[in-house]
Amino acid sequence: MTTPMNNTLKLWFAIVFLSINSNLYGINVSVSPCVFQGQQGQYLEVYTRIIGESVQFQIDSVNQDVLQASIEMLVIISQNEEIVNASKYQINSPESKDIIDFWDLKRYTVTPGKIDLKIQFVDMNRISDTLNFETSLEVAEKSVFSHSNILFMAEINPNENVLAFNKNNFSFEPLCFNLASPEQNTLYIYTELYNTSALSDKPCFLKYHIEALDESVPFIPQPGYKRLKMEGNELLLLEFDIENMGSGNYILHCDLFDRDKVLLETYSSHFAVQHPIVDLKNNYEKDQMFETSFVQILDQDELDYGLKAIAPLIGNDLSETLNFVIGSDDLKAKKYFLYSFWLTMSKTNTRDMYKKYMDVAKAVDIQFANNVGHGFQTDRGFYFLKYGRPDDIVKVEEEPSAPPYEIWIYNYLPATQQTNVKFLFYNPSLAGNDYILLHSTCRGEINNPNWEFDLYRDAFDNFDDDSFNKNARRYFNDF
Repeated sequence: MTTPMNNTLKLWFAIVFLSINSNLYGINVSVSPCVFQGQQGQYLEVYTRIIGESVQFQIDSVNQDVLQASIEMLVIISQNEEIVNASKYQINSPESKDIIDFWDLKRYTVTPGKIDLKIQFVDMNRISDTLNFETSLEVAEKSVFSHSNILFMAEINPNENVLAFNKNNFSFEPLCFNLASPEQNTLYIYTELYNTSALSDKPCFLKYHIEALDESVPFIPQPGYKRLKMEGNELLLLEFDIENMGSGNYILHCDLFDRDKVLLETYSSHFAVQHPIVDLKNNYEKDQMFETSFVQILDQDELDYGLKAIAPLIGNDLSETLNFVIGSDDLKAKKYFLYSFWLTMSKTNTRDMYKKYMDVAKAVDIQFANNVGHGFQTDRGFYFLKYGRPDDIVKVEEEPSAPPYEIWIYNYLPATQQTNVKFLFYNPSLAGNDYILLHSTCRGEINNPNWEFDLYRDAFDNFDDDSFNKNARRYFNDF
């Protein structure tokens, strides 16, 4: 029997090809630098994808119906410890009603030798949020055989104008963080070979293959081969079917052989895969106890309900996997995820613990129900299941200067080992049970220094801290 919730299932990815220094809640940018060679010489392309959820979007000053984010990008290119190029740009997201990711591409002329690339990103709407990226690349002499860096692509299209970027009569989208997402079943690889006749004057072949960096990987695609004429430059668009690859870290190798199978050149690049459904399948096929477990009698509605109910108990490392499993049509994957979770909680009383928890979840669902989803998916329901019933609740529904709000007090939280922990929920929409978390003193949860301003936003005397009928601070401090 396999161990439930093993390291593969937890999807911890060490994406070694990036040297980004970031924090959990700060700006997040995927950077893909590649050196290519053209008729005029060598050039560096830097593809960036700014993750919309990690930056501050603001309402447009002209059109109040749309949002926009703005990023400052400082690029410094050095050779032999001397700066050869320093440029600063402002990248604005497209105007949108929603928070979206947005792309950018910069090109720079470079000369042979080692180049050091440093980039700093600053969120112009929240300038305390910055991100630094550093890497080094080699630029070969134009007169010798050389190759570009490997550029992984998430999607390609024969129409040049469909996707974000285009190259050699097709459009494409770079693979964000070199990480194949759960929905991605094909990995596209683009690379260029230059001055191939300097390496051999006879036809050769390229072998491209994948190596797993993690142990016990059940499936790796068969190697691919490409015949090369060795008469100049070769522009190569390659692909792998990765539908059955499990989550983990991999290396793509490109090996150049002559017709006698003598290795002439080799180069490689790292990438990662996140395929939670494949991981679950690989686990439940080995687990004999799973076939007789309590989840086998649950139908799809019961499975989805049970999976949504455990979201408050799932750590950040598994929340994306849980959401993907809920959205999938694979009943076995749903069953195994639910089974594995409760088996981790109790190896001897799994079914009983599941039933007791679901009794509480159903009660919470009823108590905090609203028109959007289940009651345990609201903020109050979520934190009730995550941390348990609070020791005290201050309910304020008729304060003239504020919408209805509640302060939950926990005398002690074992999860964070804190005493006197407080959560403040408020209902700005005034609609039923539509309370949202505004502020908390709990480690790892929302901490809003401006919570009083937001709570009393609509009050005429908002900026007067001593104004009448503003009691939240007193309640928050006294209880």
